[in-house]
Amino acid sequence: MNKKVHLTIYPFGVFRTLIKDPPLALSVPYRSSLNEFRLLFEKALDLQPHHSHVQELIRLSAFSDDKKILDEDFEFLSDMQLFILPPVCGG
Repeated sequence: MNKKVHLTIYPFGVFRTLIKDPPLALSVPYRSSLNEFRLLFEKALDLQPHHSHVQELIRLSAFSDDKKILDEDFEFLSDMQLFILPPVCGG
């Protein structure tokens, strides 16, 4: 059985410009890691060659549910809302 976890992804920062009609719906395999999600998210954005910097932003971004930042060892076990939080600087 290929169980899927359905994610509703809400973008912040620069990702708001890359997701044309937020939120983005994406399904990932059950027990996917955060790193596996990052690769699937990258594919879902259908990045163009001039967006190569976005791959680095995805790698550096934090992801959270509605309560906390997800640890790197997080596994997707159930449907959820996910928020992508790009790195920021300044005040």
